[in-house]
Amino acid sequence: MLVKKTTIIMIIILTSIIFSLQINSSKTLINKVDFEINDLTSSEPILITSDQNFTDYGFEGDGTLSNPYKIANLSIVVFGKYGYVPIEIAISIRDTTAHFTINNCNLSAEFGISFYNIKENTAIIENNFFYNCSRIINISSSNGVIVRNNLCPDIGYINLYRSELCVITENNVPGVHLEESNSNNVTHNLFSNSGITLFIYGLYDVDKIYFENNTLKGEEILVYSNKENIHVNNRNSSQVILINCFNSSIYDLNLTNLSLKMYFCNNATVYNNTSGRLHLSNSDYCFIQNNTEFRLYSIYSDYCRIEFNTGSIELQACYNSKICSNDFSNHSAGIQLISCHYSNVEGNICNSGNLGLYISSSPGTKITNNSFNSNINGIALSNARDLLFELNDCSNNSNYGFSIFYTNNCILRNNTIKNNSNYGIYMHYSNNNLIYHNIFIDNNIGGNSQAYEYGTNNTWYNQDSLTGNYWSNFDGEGSYLIWGNGSVDPYPLLYVEGYPIISEYKKPNTFTIVIFCCLFYLVAKKRKKNLLL
Repeated sequence: MLVKKTTIIMIIILTSIIFSLQINSSKTLINKVDFEINDLTSSEPILITSDQNFTDYGFEGDGTLSNPYKIANLSIVVFGKYGYVPIEIAISIRDTTAHFTINNCNLSAEFGISFYNIKENTAIIENNFFYNCSRIINISSSNGVIVRNNLCPDIGYINLYRSELCVITENNVPGVHLEESNSNNVTHNLFSNSGITLFIYGLYDVDKIYFENNTLKGEEILVYSNKENIHVNNRNSSQVILINCFNSSIYDLNLTNLSLKMYFCNNATVYNNTSGRLHLSNSDYCFIQNNTEFRLYSIYSDYCRIEFNTGSIELQACYNSKICSNDFSNHSAGIQLISCHYSNVEGNICNSGNLGLYISSSPGTKITNNSFNSNINGIALSNARDLLFELNDCSNNSNYGFSIFYTNNCILRNNTIKNNSNYGIYMHYSNNNLIYHNIFIDNNIGGNSQAYEYGTNNTWYNQDSLTGNYWSNFDGEGSYLIWGNGSVDPYPLLYVEGYPIISEYKKPNTFTIVIFCCLFYLVAKKRKKNLLL
């Protein structure tokens, strides 16, 4: 019995040793910055809103530069313990002037550490471990914070908002986000997920940030700032960032494991790159050409030309963009235009995805000669106005051809809308639109109409020529009823080239019956006369 007991004890000890070695081995792999967290005390979340609170919590120190308050050796796990609050924060500090450090803590919350309006050069965050944090460290309106040698092996990022003169160094974390935060130093960090992300509203937000010796997933992050005539085709980088660069060329990059971000880079040419994402911000007169499986997100970038690419694009607040001859098939959304003025979308293929084209606002945009076929919805418009759709093919979609909501003053003409499982055009709360010379074939099979309208003052014909649309199920007599609030196409076309009216739907009108009866009478009379002879 004693031998058995001894054996069990030895097994437990050996298992513990092996488990400990595995943990230490994992820590070595994950934590490339050198620190250890030991002897932690479990703690409730900490909220400090004045210098006096440091003393109230009993932290060591007196708040001077030589003897700062020390928040150290704590384990704070917030999730699931405090009910529904807007943001769960492990350590929140605001409106202080005292010097303090946060060191050797283990933190798990929506925000690990959050600062707001603390005095410049009074805070140091170092040697802490974070997990399950959407934001590891959030620094808002607080200058001169030092963040160094912290570890987060899973998700989250360090966030700076309207904060300057901060030092972010030697951290092993997924990424760092800087929003309206210039004149910061970001150096010698090991990033594992998002890397460096900038949210900026003017060149003054970004032109003095110092980046050096950062890596993403083990590869160098290249940052070019305030340069001209540069050529980027380095395949050994994980992230390429251009800031205020003029007349640049970015080409022949394999972007599978690489992100490309450009801020205030006018006259750039991006071509022959494959399999990645380009973030383009405040960059005018750029030429995006011949990229393969390329996902473009562009904001505040005007007069750009996007052609001969495959992948997908999303443009926001861009002016006078040219989107021509691209193949954006097999993606969730091929083309998205949000608040983009006077764009030209021509000759693109956006097939076999969830949505071919999405437009919100974007007045003055022309959409011509494109294919939006075999999606769930071909085209979706929301809060849009003053658009022209012409010569597009919007067919074989499993829901609507056109899905139109809160959209006014648009023209839809000479489009082919065919074999969509639901309505060819579904228009809801949309007014003053003009729809004519379109070809509607076999949409909403089994329904009463191929189109639906709920709105006011929408016109389904050309008011000059008094010609409407071609409807494959029009019976050849009277007006064509648009389902919904009772609108009609009063001048439906009986024939367009290649599409005569389908005979199974055609009914003889009164004039045809009269002519037939007259002919029958004349033929019968003649036969009777011949018999008498």
